[in-house]
Amino acid sequence: MGCLPTKTLLRSAKLLDLFRDSERFGIRNFGFELDFGKVMERSDALIEATVSQGPRPFEEQGVEYFHDPARFLSPHELQVGERVLRAERFIIATGQLPAIPPIPGLREAGFITNEQATHLRELPRSLVILGGGAIGLEFAQIFSAFGCEVTVLEAANQILPRDDEDIARLMVGYLDERGVRVSTQTRAVAVKRQDEQKVVTADTPEGRHNVVAEEILVATGRTPNVQELNLEAAGVAHDRRGITVDETMQTSVPHIWAAGDVAGKWLFTHVAAYEGRLAGRNATAAHPRRADYRIIPRVTFTDPEVASIGYTEREAREAGLPVTTSTFSFQGLPKAVIDGENEGIVKLVAVEGSGEIIGGHIVGPEAGTLIHEIAVAMAGPLPADVVRHTIHAFPTYSEAVRWAAGGVPVDKAALVGCVLCLRDVPAEVATRAERSWIENGP
Repeated sequence: MGCLPTKTLLRSAKLLDLFRDSERFGIRNFGFELDFGKVMERSDALIEATVSQGPRPFEEQGVEYFHDPARFLSPHELQVGERVLRAERFIIATGQLPAIPPIPGLREAGFITNEQATHLRELPRSLVILGGGAIGLEFAQIFSAFGCEVTVLEAANQILPRDDEDIARLMVGYLDERGVRVSTQTRAVAVKRQDEQKVVTADTPEGRHNVVAEEILVATGRTPNVQELNLEAAGVAHDRRGITVDETMQTSVPHIWAAGDVAGKWLFTHVAAYEGRLAGRNATAAHPRRADYRIIPRVTFTDPEVASIGYTEREAREAGLPVTTSTFSFQGLPKAVIDGENEGIVKLVAVEGSGEIIGGHIVGPEAGTLIHEIAVAMAGPLPADVVRHTIHAFPTYSEAVRWAAGGVPVDKAALVGCVLCLRDVPAEVATRAERSWIENGP
């Protein structure tokens, strides 16, 4: 339930930034103030509304629900509270927990995780965030907008380590403009209390430095929630990343499946939902279906948003793929200029010649929505020219994807044999349609 409260707080942070910037739009600022308590109350209320029915929807479908700790006694026995349940099949979906790094003095000095951060009742005046991934950056923007002095320490060479380098580089600049200090290639080596403050000693490219703040937020990763399950009794293989599963979500024990974050593949709510449905189907089906992870959009809900799918430019080149890239800036997009939201770019990674899109990366307004146009093109699969020649409404943010696609060079001869969504069209018709498309565009 971590996503909903975080996004609720991000909405409040966005409104604060809009209020501060209102005079640029000709709206006189008559004053406003943050009521941190009210912000947190709204977040709590939304969560309560979401979970208020509890297990009732499941029970109405005939599902028996137990709210107790569970541990395996054998491959077919599970102790739940005081009861022992026996079953022919099991699905494990226990998620992950925040991973706490073994930094000397960290536990003694005290810290919060993303879970505690969504339930604070007093706003810290300063905050050090350990970790520059999605969770760390979302909370950096939340607390910075609320008036907190924020410093982000990231051990990797860039923030958002799984994202495209160009996107991460731009995001550092946008964070700096909002008052968030970011230090990459920086590793915390010790923590101590100093009166009411906490001191983080960190090794940086410039040497060892101390960062002093009122609170520390740990966002250095996640760990599978399996410690209490006694998986050894069931014979289920697992490692530090999670439970080992095959392409059908089956574990090392044929009658046990695992899905979601505990399986350790893609730590996203939408992927967990997909895997949960797949595991449920395969646990009861005669012919299992394999998971397909080729097209998975991922979004970091900062301001501006960051969204990615498929290969980054570096990943594609390291894989030996012949690729070309195209970038379009929101500064040249009428809708973005109108809204005053012209930070960011759309970057496409495509196969040389055919222009087939194999990666998309966006930092900018509505990035989390725009990435799905690229996802559909990749699912086609469709060359960038199809996106380029598709009429987009004006003025909209989606035009940024179109103009980025227009910058992908295409060798028309390489398009012969392209599917173009004509799988069910008779061969002779498909040939004419395909030839017409190559000569004239779609």
